[in-house]
Amino acid sequence: MTPQDTESPYHDTHVIVAFKRMADDLRYFYTEAAIARPDGRGSDLEIANWLWADTTLGALLVAVRDWAMESDDPTTLELAQNAMVPFHQRHHTKYG
Repeated sequence: MTPQDTESPYHDTHVIVAFKRMADDLRYFYTEAAIARPDGRGSDLEIANWLWADTTLGALLVAVRDWAMESDDPTTLELAQNAMVPFHQRHHTKYG
């Protein structure tokens, strides 16, 4: 399946951009939940490490970035290279 094969839920928005918006919402939800935990997990780096290394969401987003890095679609490739996984967490990805 390619991004061109899938219709975006938003009119005039590329499907990978719509996916990125959804993924950002989920990341924000996870981050806010982690901040609110009573266990004291609090630094931004600790929360990011938890999200990207220890959650199913992090594993899914890494897998999607790895897939997108092999795309022939320029919009998908640009988002994969620049916006899907934070630079300091790219060691989890296939392409770093």
